[in-house]
Amino acid sequence: MSALKAAVFIFTAISAAVAFELYEATSPPPVGRWRQVWRDDFNSFDNNPRTNKKWSFDQGNDWANTEMGWGNNEYQYYTTNRKNIRAENGNLIIEVQVETNNKPRSKHGVEFDLTSARIKTSGKASWGANHRFIARAKLPSGRGTWPAFWMLPQPQYPGDPGASWPRGGEIDIMERWAKAPNMMSSATHCLGTDGKTKRSTVKQIHVNNGLWYFAQYHNYEVQHRRDRLDFFIDGRWIYGVTRAGCRAAGIGWPFEDRKFYLLLNLALIEYNFNFKQRKWEMINAIKHTAPVNRQLIVDYVVVEQLI
Repeated sequence: MSALKAAVFIFTAISAAVAFELYEATSPPPVGRWRQVWRDDFNSFDNNPRTNKKWSFDQGNDWANTEMGWGNNEYQYYTTNRKNIRAENGNLIIEVQVETNNKPRSKHGVEFDLTSARIKTSGKASWGANHRFIARAKLPSGRGTWPAFWMLPQPQYPGDPGASWPRGGEIDIMERWAKAPNMMSSATHCLGTDGKTKRSTVKQIHVNNGLWYFAQYHNYEVQHRRDRLDFFIDGRWIYGVTRAGCRAAGIGWPFEDRKFYLLLNLALIEYNFNFKQRKWEMINAIKHTAPVNRQLIVDYVVVEQLI
């Protein structure tokens, strides 16, 4: 979730990167054999945080005292409501809604016009190296939409400093911004080897006719080994980052031993904006957007272990 750097291109097929950063792998990982250890096909979904056995919920606006929350100046308020998140026809639907009545309020009394949902496996399931993580999903294109399939470190105990951000690391398997309709990105974030500065590795993936391409189902995948992370679309290797390359570039590597949990969410964001003006422009645009263009639709999420 930072400035974007290198790029690869997808035309009728995905091509190789045109340039490499020091931290990047120069070739795909070894072909492995995998066995499934966790899966959700979303034939049903429990909206009760107390009884959902696979997913936890993030709610609210991350305690921000303004309408802009979650550390990224995001517009939305996360709920557990079925209108924002539900199972439908064997898919998970995460949907942005414009609120007109009974608008949610933060603990600071801030009222929200836009709602969405964010779920995670934290406290339910987490995995270390030698696993791969795949979501088959369709991505929205409505104004301001920011879908993501990503990972954060599982705290080993309350207040665990090793899981703090960015020290503990972040793995962004898939992110897409509606303002860049022909692009998505994969990334990692952590501290530099100096232990002080936040550092990132980011790859843009460009496509022709992105509005059509991302509206189709695609498999978004990361393979996590102790010494490298590799990103795939539909089983095709996009790029990888290596422990040795990151350290040579002054970037830390918190991905070796710690377990990570999965997140799925649909945020709302615009950059370089007059907040109030853009908020109402976004609300009006979403009101007139077909539901499918403000929905993150997930067919399944699967976790497999390297054997």
